[in-house]
Amino acid sequence: MGGRIPPPSSFRNRDAHRLDITFRGIRSFVSTGWPGAKFARLVIGCPEIERFQAAHPGKVGERSLMHVGHRQGVVCAMPICGRLPGNFIAGLFLHEFGHLATGGGEREADRWVFDTFGIRILYETDLDLECVDDFAMARILRGVKKVGLDLRHNR
Repeated sequence: MGGRIPPPSSFRNRDAHRLDITFRGIRSFVSTGWPGAKFARLVIGCPEIERFQAAHPGKVGERSLMHVGHRQGVVCAMPICGRLPGNFIAGLFLHEFGHLATGGGEREADRWVFDTFGIRILYETDLDLECVDDFAMARILRGVKKVGLDLRHNR
């Protein structure tokens, strides 16, 4: 039994678990600046994102990993997001919370995060994925620690 590779479903479960824990931490952090965040929910796996990815081959489809809007108060995330570094997961979730808080577009979401928390959403990698720098991540982790969640494994 030792040395066997777990089945792919266990990787998906681990990715989903990581996303869920991170979402709860980011939601807790965001609720300090926007109490409405407490009511947001996470859905992992979304046929709408899959359809968008299929209809938009290349960078536009590949970078579509999370979204809001087709269900009120819900952030949808693709399971593969759980494999990203913690700075990217945090940046993606903060950006999506910016959409929920403002009801606005890309710039409005990022601007809300900056105006509310002083955290700048950065865009990195060939896909221009949202992320936060190490200072912002440390600040988020300190805020989350106050409520008893441990996100250190996400770094």
